[in-house]
Amino acid sequence: MKHIVPHKHEGMTRLKEYVTDIFPSLPTKSAIKKAIRKGRLTVNNIHVTSVHLVVAGDEIELHPKVENPIKPSVIIPIVYEDEYLAVVHKPGGLLSSGNAKSTLANYLPSLLMESSETDALEKPLLVHRLDRATEGLIIAAKTSSVRVKFGKMLEAGEVSKVYAAIVQGHLSHDIKVIDEQIDEKNAITHITSIKHLETKDPTSLLSINLLTGRTHQIRKHMLSIGHPIVGDPIYNEGGLTFGRGLFLVAVELSFDHPKQDRRVELSIELPKKYQKYL
Repeated sequence: MKHIVPHKHEGMTRLKEYVTDIFPSLPTKSAIKKAIRKGRLTVNNIHVTSVHLVVAGDEIELHPKVENPIKPSVIIPIVYEDEYLAVVHKPGGLLSSGNAKSTLANYLPSLLMESSETDALEKPLLVHRLDRATEGLIIAAKTSSVRVKFGKMLEAGEVSKVYAAIVQGHLSHDIKVIDEQIDEKNAITHITSIKHLETKDPTSLLSINLLTGRTHQIRKHMLSIGHPIVGDPIYNEGGLTFGRGLFLVAVELSFDHPKQDRRVELSIELPKKYQKYL
């Protein structure tokens, strides 16, 4: 991607300051500095520093990122993908993001197609997270504007998330809403369906609509009413486990497409490990 400094540009400006808002794939000052440091931003085809002074007529070029994408060590199905975003099925046990090498965020470049949009990000970025132990649907943005838009949509509660969970005990059908605060912040969990299961120890299959996204919200809320999730190593330590990890999965996502006039509604079937207990 190239940019010619217009002749109307007067005086001299440092490169790191001039390219702000020039290349949408470099949305922050830290991203600009990193691109310069790695030699991806050149002036007149010469590698320069961030304090290089830009003058009228200079040709500034942003070179593509040359990194070998990390190939995932687990199967990560792509549920939906277009030029602007993607939705993938994160396996349980995989970090969404973080300092570790093996994270969903690090795997995305090898999984997804590059966007041809002018504000394409250097690599897809997750717009929300799932706990390491939780599996299911998760959204990644491919462009800077879509990432910003999803941030606003999530804050306004305009992204519908539905989870399925198997919890310990037979939950009363009268329980519909849990609104106990988490870390002194409002947290609302809707239980939309309850099915008592015929397992050796009493359990219930729940459908849950998450209206807020506090850390470990569903797991904490289920513990708060005395029905922790089966296999939860933190909030049900020493409690019921089927020996197959946490039984919590994000099964549905729906939202208005941030760039197109249509509704996106996505769902997955309950994973195989659930079938035995239904």
